[in-house]
Amino acid sequence: FMTESQDTNFRQELLRWYDKDLPIKLFYNKASAPNENYIAAVDSAVSQSNSNSWESMTSFNYKGHNLPAMNLFEEVNPKADTGAAMNYNASISHVLFNWYPAPLPHLARGPPYFAEVHIRNSDVKEAIIIETKHELGHVLFSSVEHSMDQNHSMWGSAGQYISKDERKTIRIIYSLPDLQDMSIYKED
Repeated sequence: FMTESQDTNFRQELLRWYDKDLPIKLFYNKASAPNENYIAAVDSAVSQSNSNSWESMTSFNYKGHNLPAMNLFEEVNPKADTGAAMNYNASISHVLFNWYPAPLPHLARGPPYFAEVHIRNSDVKEAIIIETKHELGHVLFSSVEHSMDQNHSMWGSAGQYISKDERKTIRIIYSLPDLQDMSIYKED
């Protein structure tokens, strides 16, 4: 569902966090947020109660199967050794990963075990929301690459809404250990 990348110099890899590291422990770092808009943006990107969050978008009907929302993030305080932590003082929004060693020789690296999510300091509430959702998408996809589809949230920080393709991709990636869940994606 998401197979093309803007970043043509790199091979696109979409990884998933190890089961032992799920749900991803997310440290909101509320004390360092410049204002409440930053905390609200994190919550809107991950909370199941928000209709266009990464978690809520994993709940949909697929071929007659009502799929429940997945538990992808868990707020923690203090910061955990594995998971993600927010940083709100960047000049450019981006994510820095720490990776496990590659489990197979042909892989460049293993899944991430930690991600530091840097959000650009801005006075524009909409920019904070869009960039936070986008950067937390990088955390879920375990990749710094971008989609080529302008309708995707993962299209260079410009997409405000998580697309149906992105939600299916996340659902598939995080359903891999569950063969019963995976079986419904088999195309006719």
